[in-house]
Amino acid sequence: QGVLEAVLEIKGVEGCEDMVFAANQTFPWVTRQGEKVVVMSKMRHASRQKEVPHFEKFFQELGYRPIHLNRTDLFEGMGDTIPHYGKWLLYGGFGHRSKKEAYEEIAELLQVPVVALELVDERFYHLDTCFVPVNENTIMICKEAFSADGLACIKKLFNKVIEIPVEEASDFFSLNAHLINDKASGKKVAILQKGSKRTIEVLKDAGYQVEEVDTSEYIKSGGSVFCMKMMLY
Repeated sequence: QGVLEAVLEIKGVEGCEDMVFAANQTFPWVTRQGEKVVVMSKMRHASRQKEVPHFEKFFQELGYRPIHLNRTDLFEGMGDTIPHYGKWLLYGGFGHRSKKEAYEEIAELLQVPVVALELVDERFYHLDTCFVPVNENTIMICKEAFSADGLACIKKLFNKVIEIPVEEASDFFSLNAHLINDKASGKKVAILQKGSKRTIEVLKDAGYQVEEVDTSEYIKSGGSVFCMKMMLY
């Protein structure tokens, strides 16, 4: 599409069947000083904990400095940690796969504020299943995923909050979309599971070129487009 500089591949490892969900093992970041760092995850399930060293090695070879958390035993990377487009601000989901205290430590280590949002519906176990920044001022969410306090917080931080039907978010993983908003070229592309009418309508209205794909086999294991990639700096 002309908006990605390169596509890198991490080879799967025998016995790590969920490595395909490459958003969960790490959270890469660039500090204000320009240093590339990567926060390593602490996965809930033992079968997935084996994946993390392979991702750490991958990032080290790209010049990233690994950061290991010491004050929490649960943190699942970019599955639960999403930047606010155009602002020095992160959002962190907690309640299922990550713990709230992880974000206190991450905020200190990265010197960036983190807004912690409680996830209360087991269908939306990661923040990347129910929360998609469309641009600096607009967010798509599935309101059923959040506590009342979380919803109030989201509405304070975004000028426009668009609620996506729970059926689309749950059955089609429509909010597990990957959005590319390239300032340099002005190109805006959204990739998501096919069949989500309302979500697609919102993205087109926001100026995105929408590319529908079939991730139905991966959805059976609990993930779609956003889960299956990790963006690099």
